[in-house]
Amino acid sequence: MEEAWQFTTKHRKNLENLDSESNLAMEVKHAIELPLHWRDSRLEARWWESYDLEKKLSFARRRLVASFLWGMGVVFEPRFKYCRGIVTKLIAVITVIDDVYGTLPELELFTDAVDRWDIKTMNQLPDYMKICLLAIFNFVNEMTYEILKEKDFDVGMNLKNSWVRLLQAYMVEVKWFHSGQKPTLEEYMKNARTTIAGPIVAVHSYLAAANPVIEKELECLETNPADVIYWSFKEETYTRHAENLKEKMRDIMINNASKPLDQLELIDTLQRLGLAYHFNTEIKNTLPNVYNDSTTDDMGKKGNLHDTSLEIRLLRQHVLRS
Repeated sequence: MEEAWQFTTKHRKNLENLDSESNLAMEVKHAIELPLHWRDSRLEARWWESYDLEKKLSFARRRLVASFLWGMGVVFEPRFKYCRGIVTKLIAVITVIDDVYGTLPELELFTDAVDRWDIKTMNQLPDYMKICLLAIFNFVNEMTYEILKEKDFDVGMNLKNSWVRLLQAYMVEVKWFHSGQKPTLEEYMKNARTTIAGPIVAVHSYLAAANPVIEKELECLETNPADVIYWSFKEETYTRHAENLKEKMRDIMINNASKPLDQLELIDTLQRLGLAYHFNTEIKNTLPNVYNDSTTDDMGKKGNLHDTSLEIRLLRQHVLRS
């Protein structure tokens, strides 16, 4: 972010032909003097102050600016201002809840209180947990009221259920810790799809942005909330795996320099599989070396028809054509 600010500042000062009296020039100047990531959005800042979480929970992280930029990344279009505000508030509250500590019985009571959605359960909690519970209740109730007023759709139960799922997933990790259990990677990743807060953000974002709210779409998010994260993670995993495989193939191609025939066979196989385009640079660098070596080593002297024709064909397709 700092590098982007320095870059824009440098080039802004070089723009001599920009009308200094125009609104755009004034806005650009203001943005450079006080970049957006240095300040909170006023509405969200006022909301944060009204909750008084920072004073009551001094141990918790204040991530309002980061939360606002997170919301900007989720929905940047101007018409989704309300949705950005909701995501900002949601991430800020989740961050505080994530920082809450307590004994296993206290955390179980806290999770049960959210599940029952009953203000009376607050009496059983320590003071610092009471304000966290109220923060969740107030945030959900405010959003429910605003959406009911604007879209004539009651989302209270949907929001509540998304919070329950998140806290129950947190409790799974808490119990692992207190029992000394070491989950398998598969068990951990299955639970982490929820604890990273992707599903709860997806539900809140949809309800804040959709107009009208379509029950079938909402039901899909409710029924398979973690799948939103799972499949995006799967795609990322496949992409990373593919990159690792490509890197291995490059190493094989380069390290087989002493075996030119093996290099030719590998290039031919990649071409037949339709994967040669991933290695164009390596192929164009490898083939001339193979050709030069073949004029002096045994491969060229033996005059093997298959090897020679393979070499000529690959040279013609990948090197001579360019």
